[in-house]
Amino acid sequence: MALAMLTLALLALRPQPHARAAASPSRVLPPVVCVAKFTSPAPLDGALPSDICGPWELRSTLSGVESLWVELSSDGALGCSAKVGRGQNWTAVRKGEEWVVSFTLLDKLKRPLTFQGNLGSNEFQSLTIAGKVFVPPRGARDVRAKMVQVGEFSGHKLD
Repeated sequence: MALAMLTLALLALRPQPHARAAASPSRVLPPVVCVAKFTSPAPLDGALPSDICGPWELRSTLSGVESLWVELSSDGALGCSAKVGRGQNWTAVRKGEEWVVSFTLLDKLKRPLTFQGNLGSNEFQSLTIAGKVFVPPRGARDVRAKMVQVGEFSGHKLD
C-alpha cells in the first residue's frame, strides 16, 4: 500500500503542461516529503487529533449493536446510529507511536457502552480501529467499578 501511495504522490507532483500556464500561486501544492501510516502530531493539551474526526463505520460482536456508525467531532462530542441510542463523548490518547481511542455510547436504556481501540491502517482503508467493548458490572453503584468486557469491535473511517 505504501508503494501505491508513493506512486500516486509522485504522479501528483509531475508537472502538467496545461496547468503551468493557468496555475496561480495560491493553487500550487507543496511537495510530498514522505508517505507513511497514520501518525498525527501530539495535539495541544486538551485538544483532539483532527485526523480522527469524522464518520466511522463499525462492526461489533455485541448483540443488538452488530453494525453501527459513529461520528467523532473535534470538540469531543459523539454522534451515533439512532438504533443504538446516543453518543456521549470520546477521547484519544497517544501511547508511544499509536493512538488509543475511547468513546462512550448510551444505549436506549441509558446504559453506557464504552468502545476502546487502537488506530491503524491497511491496504483498503486509510484509518482503521479495532478493540474491545466494555460495560459497567451489573449492580455497580460505584462509577469507579472495573469495567467488564462484553465484546469486540472493528471498523474504518469513512472518507
